Amino acid sequence: MRAAFRVLANDIFAADGEHWQTSRALFRPSFARDEIHDIERFETHFQNFLHLLPTDGSMVDLQAFLDRLTMDTATDLLFGTSTGSLTGESDEEAAKFCESVKYSLWAIFRDLNVGLQARMLPDWTYYKARRHIYTTVDRYVRIALESNAKATIGENSACKPDQRKRYILLNHLAERNKDPIELRDHAISALLGGTETTANLLSNLLYALDFDITTLDRERMKDAIYLSYCINESLRLHPVVPLTGRWCNKDTILPRGGDPDEAHPLLVPQGTAIYLAFYPMHRRKDIFGDDADTFRPERWATLKPGWGFVPFGGGPRICIGQQFALAEATYTMLRMLQTYERIEAIDDKPWVENIAVTANSASGCKVYLHAASTN
Repeated sequence: MRAAFRVLANDIFAADGEHWQTSRALFRPSFARDEIHDIERFETHFQNFLHLLPTDGSMVDLQAFLDRLTMDTATDLLFGTSTGSLTGESDEEAAKFCESVKYSLWAIFRDLNVGLQARMLPDWTYYKARRHIYTTVDRYVRIALESNAKATIGENSACKPDQRKRYILLNHLAERNKDPIELRDHAISALLGGTETTANLLSNLLYALDFDITTLDRERMKDAIYLSYCINESLRLHPVVPLTGRWCNKDTILPRGGDPDEAHPLLVPQGTAIYLAFYPMHRRKDIFGDDADTFRPERWATLKPGWGFVPFGGGPRICIGQQFALAEATYTMLRMLQTYERIEAIDDKPWVENIAVTANSASGCKVYLHAASTN
């Protein structure tokens, strides 16, 4: 966990106990606000995304563009200023920041797999990436603290009305926590949790949709409810976070799982590491039916899987940014369906995943885009 601890420090993903409860309580009201689902913000960055894509039916790998879209949206929400990776406003700096975040996420996954031996292998690329992330986020933390200080004494009265009303997550967090190190940790957690995950949700969804193109009615997808079924089905078959783990902090008896038939109680001793693999868990035929390996969104019209479907986790530690991720993915997909008459995937090979902290198709997200008629 070296990389996870050093990038995330003591924040909501890496903390436990009382410190986790404090971090969770700090984040909860910020993600419960209506401003999180800012359609104007989504549209601004979608237009920047759209401007870079072909309209003549030529091939494009959307993965890199989706990464940039979600990074720009997340940094706009978090810092009040986008990285501008889609517009070229700060192209070199944005690219360096995006690569630093991506490498850090990969390093977390590597260290989780290597274990204690990772401490014996210095990774200077990781150290540089971490330093760049810290330097960038520290700058925005200072701005947030200064902004809140000015607001307290009324010095921001000269700001334009739209500037005062525009929701900035880091400013909201800084209203209740003045510690710059803790704010940096919170900001990095929000950033890591809200960029690559949403980008991969979208690319996995596009793969799943085209993979079953013969049975998919694209017009039905323009209905938000049916689209939510498609998103659930994509998360079920190709979970964005394929694996998570917990450590048992006291002797626990689970009601089922013991004996060969798994129908009897099971003792989990204190200190046991428990890993949840969502890929097989979400394909259980006793929950999802005999066609559990098939992409069939219609199942969600009546399906109530309970704890059989937990793409964002569950219980007290359920992903706090779940609704933001779903809102951004839904909005982006709806706008793409409105913009393009056809979205055809090139890769018709069976799914092969590229796994780090999150998972996506190893072959990227290569598609043909055919613009909708303007007549």
